[in-house]
Amino acid sequence: RVNKAWYGLKRGGKIAHDDLVERLAEAGYKKAQLVEGYFRHKTRPIDFTLVLDDFLSKYTNDEDLEHLKFKVDLDAKQYVGIMLRWDYSKCTVQLSMQGYVQQTLLEFMHAAPSKPHYAPSRYTAPQFGSRVQYAKIDETAPLADEQINFIQHVVGKLLYYARAVDNTMAHALNGISLNTAKGTEKPQWMQ
Repeated sequence: RVNKAWYGLKRGGKIAHDDLVERLAEAGYKKAQLVEGYFRHKTRPIDFTLVLDDFLSKYTNDEDLEHLKFKVDLDAKQYVGIMLRWDYSKCTVQLSMQGYVQQTLLEFMHAAPSKPHYAPSRYTAPQFGSRVQYAKIDETAPLADEQINFIQHVVGKLLYYARAVDNTMAHALNGISLNTAKGTEKPQWMQ
């Protein structure tokens, strides 16, 4: 139960976090030293993670579950915006974020390419033989700060999805972010 809140207070989140850790310690939960937001009970086999208002618990006995005094979703279908599809017989879980990429493309008004690419990133075929392959010098204008900021925003939004659900796009995002530092009006893959 929240009795007071400090909206706009710069250190309000830290104060609330420290208060929560103190209250959980009174109930027998100890905060992990190396993993932020991970707690373990001293005597019961209960572990949980807490991210803002999302809570995911691991327990072995139903009796331990009753120890927790709040509404519990036993199916655990969603956590931190990620949909979880559990297959207990195979000991696997499938992660998904339905519509996240489509929503991001709409948010940044990205037009679909005329010729789709089915690989995670663009492939440049090597030219074998004794021919000398000279590096092409890019003489186009450098990107403006607003353009670099826009690219960083897009990469950051998609990187969240890549780390959580689909790491195949991480290679392309890495290439984009590396080229943004000294980016020019002409993308490097067009040179």
